[in-house]
Amino acid sequence: TVFMDTGTTTLACAEALAGSEGLTVITNALGVAQRLGAGRGGHRVFLLGGSYAPGNVQTVGPMAIEQVARFRADHAVLTVAALDAEDGATDADFDEAQIARAMRGHARSTIVLAHSQKFGRRAAFGVCRLSEIDVLVSETRPAGRLGAALDAAGVRLA
Repeated sequence: TVFMDTGTTTLACAEALAGSEGLTVITNALGVAQRLGAGRGGHRVFLLGGSYAPGNVQTVGPMAIEQVARFRADHAVLTVAALDAEDGATDADFDEAQIARAMRGHARSTIVLAHSQKFGRRAAFGVCRLSEIDVLVSETRPAGRLGAALDAAGVRLA
């Protein structure tokens, strides 16, 4: 059972997971729901309701957050706008950060998907501390202060 928030990176993750079988996915992202719902893997997809935000083709707001609380997931798969040694994972959008925090709070583990362009950057809205991330998935290993902070926090890199 997987929570997946919105973003181009989670959509790419959904593409990769489409070939697997039998997932239960809870998402606020229409693209993720469409991709996994149309796959041949027999996935069960729950699309959260709420206020529609056309920019990222997602649902946000109090209704979506309340619906997140009805589920318990094995993993929260989240994208972030920035990943910093001191500030942890942050997002540039208030509503998206709230959804990510809610998903993380109802999952056993947190997987953050982040392109290396987001390393060492800060955004306005907190998602979680580095110590609250179980796995970081990126195309390259973070170096410098961020790499050291992730190691100290016990974050597994994939």
